[in-house]
Amino acid sequence: MLKSVLAAVIITACAGSVSAQTTDGAAVLKEIAGKMAATECAKGSVNFEVMLPSAPDPVVYTIAIESRKAPADTITGCDYLVDWTLHKQDGGASTGFAAYFDGNHFRYRDIKLQEYHVSDDPVPFLGEKGVALSAQFASLVPQIMARQIAKMASDTTYVYKVTKNAERITVRGVERIHGYDAMEYEYVFDAKTGLPVSIDQLYNPASITEQTNAGHFTWVVSNDCTALTKESLTARYPEVFEKYRVSNFKVHSLLGAAMPAFSARATDGSRYVHDRNTGFAQRTVIAVLDPAVASAEQTVRDLRLAADSSPVPFSIIFAVADNDADKVRTLTGTLRDGETALSSARSLVRDCGISVFPTLLFCNTKGIVKEIQLGTNNNLPDIVIQKTTICD
Repeated sequence: MLKSVLAAVIITACAGSVSAQTTDGAAVLKEIAGKMAATECAKGSVNFEVMLPSAPDPVVYTIAIESRKAPADTITGCDYLVDWTLHKQDGGASTGFAAYFDGNHFRYRDIKLQEYHVSDDPVPFLGEKGVALSAQFASLVPQIMARQIAKMASDTTYVYKVTKNAERITVRGVERIHGYDAMEYEYVFDAKTGLPVSIDQLYNPASITEQTNAGHFTWVVSNDCTALTKESLTARYPEVFEKYRVSNFKVHSLLGAAMPAFSARATDGSRYVHDRNTGFAQRTVIAVLDPAVASAEQTVRDLRLAADSSPVPFSIIFAVADNDADKVRTLTGTLRDGETALSSARSLVRDCGISVFPTLLFCNTKGIVKEIQLGTNNNLPDIVIQKTTICD
């Protein structure tokens, strides 16, 4: 439906109908933007779907938004909390959030809580792609969406048609960059409040990277937006701040959680990629090694001894924190069935909070980290057998 409507929009716009250059259309957009930017307190929820051409079903999110106008704030113009849940096909869910207030930004996803503070470093906050404006789903916050709508009113890359009645204002059009349609869109706003009712965005139309985003908003009339503080955010997400804050993040935080996503070069020249929430073909030991540590070679031998004696088969991934593939080949020697050797695994080391070598991560077939072993041990083969046996 969106494509057929937008095709008509393009034709009428080119014929001189309502477009980015039309005073009335631009005036309506500025009016909408002004109302959203001036919203004192916005509380609502969004049913948000993302459709990719390679997927038969949409990716579905439920998003809760709370934002409060902050006129003195030059970064976002508001304080906000966006709490989201990703609903999975198997019935499970992933959660995350993004928050900004008084020059502080927190974002949590994939068991990692990142934080940014203007007082420490203002650079990450600069520009339209600053961390507080580009956080996941921050663009759905009314005071932030107001910036995009105001931009459309004066940016000639946006061609649109505005229709208005007593209840709804609808904006349909395309974003055209260098002669190509980068996005087709439809925004529907409440005519009285200016708050969004629905959005429909089709990125890269008619291409292999085509993606559709669709969101439907429900707002609660309220003047009671609680002020956000570090204390209130910590109280709302105590486990996240205790276990996953970057400054506190240690490898033991991974216990019971899905193995983080990682990607590294394999010694056979291919690229190994593991996506979070993706399982392994069988129980897997990820051995994070540093060739500069004297025990690295013995760890490789002990893991192979364990594999030969274990009553339960398991795979081994040698993840080596060194960019020199030759060093990795020397360390691991000839790989056996069920073994993979990776070089340049520094991102894995960082994202898992690893500071001790070797570190062994024992994952079950669902990709969950069930056991962890730090450092060397004279009984390492027996320990590996024991941990892989109970790693189900």
